Amino acid sequence: MRTLARNAVTATALAGLLATLGSVGVAHAAPAGGAQTFQLHYNSSVSDQVSQVIGHGSISGVGTDVENLGDTGGQAVFTFKNGSVVVDVTSDNETMDLNLKACHAVVSLSGDWHIDHGTGAYAGASGVGTFSGTRTIFGARIKGVCQGPDSGVEPRMETSAVMLTGTRTLG
Repeated sequence: MRTLARNAVTATALAGLLATLGSVGVAHAAPAGGAQTFQLHYNSSVSDQVSQVIGHGSISGVGTDVENLGDTGGQAVFTFKNGSVVVDVTSDNETMDLNLKACHAVVSLSGDWHIDHGTGAYAGASGVGTFSGTRTIFGARIKGVCQGPDSGVEPRMETSAVMLTGTRTLG
């Protein structure tokens, strides 16, 4: 997840396609039993703060993901057509493959999540699970340093793909 690798054209096309599919009502296959998955997709070229979430299970559809995360976790709000769920996230492992010559980094993420509460059709929802994924950061060299914290300029582009898996119940 963002504090949580596609090129910008592919990611923009994918985000547009998924948003279109979500607006016309796509049937999502529910995982077996009480299984729940959430797929998170983010591309800073498409939106500076909002990710896309795809839910499979009793919480399903295409929606938005707004995150308030720090180094060890935080909260994400997944908003779908029929309601929202607030998910608490705890990050337990983050490793970075950094290439300062190319101003490129790939961060591997993993941790735990649980549903804090829901609204609308998801009021009374509960659930727990784990997540894993990658965040890729692309920058350029500015006055000898890569875009990012050292240069004071945001990276050129950041993408992420994260999968949350677990179980859920609706109250």
